[in-house]
Amino acid sequence: MNRMNRMKKYAVAVTVTAALVGTATASAHAVGTAGAPSARTAEAAEAAGAAQVAQAAAPAHSPVRVVAPGEVVRPAAGIRLWLTEEGKHWFTYDQENFRSVVDGNLDLSVPGASFQLESYDDRPGFASGVYYGPKPVGRVEYTNAHGATVAQLVKLPGKRDWGAWYAVVPAGELGEQTIVLYDKAGNVLEKRTIPTP
Repeated sequence: MNRMNRMKKYAVAVTVTAALVGTATASAHAVGTAGAPSARTAEAAEAAGAAQVAQAAAPAHSPVRVVAPGEVVRPAAGIRLWLTEEGKHWFTYDQENFRSVVDGNLDLSVPGASFQLESYDDRPGFASGVYYGPKPVGRVEYTNAHGATVAQLVKLPGKRDWGAWYAVVPAGELGEQTIVLYDKAGNVLEKRTIPTP
């Protein structure tokens, strides 16, 4: 099978808004010496439960790595990503790509994210994009047929209006994909569902 039959590539801009909330699970149980909950232990359990609910409702944040211009990030073997003042550069196995942030195709004054994907039948693929806008981004969540993942974020020092996000994806078909861009308070800035190609 040649490389052209194994690889699928496309790019989409992210522009729709919706809401998602991260979840977590926890439990608390307190029992008195006679086997029944005492008033004090029941009160403590209730307080602990309330704290756990509040923690579960708090959104997770994407790890953010500040990189120097041209500094190479290696998400997986054969995959590299780096940023310059002009935009996002990435290399997957044997092909280099570039997404500009200065060519006028991205409106950095409104929230959004671009989407690029290299997928393969026999080795890990690479989903990535440029996130941008006037509000600081707290998290980018990427979902495909294999489940949801919190993407890694990278940005240049002092850059508040754009950076890059990425996730390594399993080999094979990915099905419908979704990208959700959140601010630091956990509010949805943008959402896009990419149909199965």
